Amino acid sequence: MSEHVVIIGYTNIGRRVVEYLDSLKRSYVLIEKDMSKIENLIEQEKPVVADDPWDEQALKDASIEEAFLVFIAEDDLDVLLLTITRIRELVPRIHIIARVFEDDIAEVLEKTYNVKTISTSLFAANRIKEITKDIKITKALMVGWNHVSERLSKEWSQSGTDFRVMQEGKEEIPADIISTGKFLDGDPTDLEFLKKISVDQFDLVLILIDDPKRDILVVKRIRELNPHCVIITRTFSDSIGEVLTKTPFESRIISSSKETLDYLAEKETFELTHPFQWLLRRN
Repeated sequence: MSEHVVIIGYTNIGRRVVEYLDSLKRSYVLIEKDMSKIENLIEQEKPVVADDPWDEQALKDASIEEAFLVFIAEDDLDVLLLTITRIRELVPRIHIIARVFEDDIAEVLEKTYNVKTISTSLFAANRIKEITKDIKITKALMVGWNHVSERLSKEWSQSGTDFRVMQEGKEEIPADIISTGKFLDGDPTDLEFLKKISVDQFDLVLILIDDPKRDILVVKRIRELNPHCVIITRTFSDSIGEVLTKTPFESRIISSSKETLDYLAEKETFELTHPFQWLLRRN
């Protein structure tokens, strides 16, 4: 194979990229070690290398030296850094795009390894701001802590927006969120707990948990107690997202992986004929 795309990591965005390239009939090779994620792809005889992406032989099996572009969708930061280092050793000038959550890490990768970085959490946060730009937010609730929550909490703290973060357990919750009384430790599916925190007083609720099936129950509980608030749900499942837009849920849906793919498609990232000026500006 040659002039193809090498995709590393069959994550949510990795899956969407695979499906998109299939729709374009564009050649690619996917590298993913977790067999449970790629059994169906192997059964369909898709081009998959089941191995560690930093393994030199795995990269050679993916014809990395003949590839047009590498798209890294890996969640693990250690894997991301090791993989980029190994690719640069093998193919110093190949175009690399990497999904990176942390802005400071993204800056290092861009300057040190000439990697174009994108942030799914940034796309999601921007989409939320777009949806809420005409909504007067007096009190907001974020259910679940992740990179999107972290971005929005920093912006809302700076703007003086009154918000709370709800999650079961304090793991990964920043100390300043806890010390300022913005953290609510509890189960978002527990009606009594939702009543206790006066969920009916929030005019914006963001559901940012990473469990698509649980999204339905959480939205249902909140909607029962607060029929008038704006609910925005981030979900990785298109089918569940479609259900949540309808009665009785009436939730607005965002998908960080879809927003990212739309951006990449708009930039014609995977088109062989594109001049790649947007990617090569730093060269």
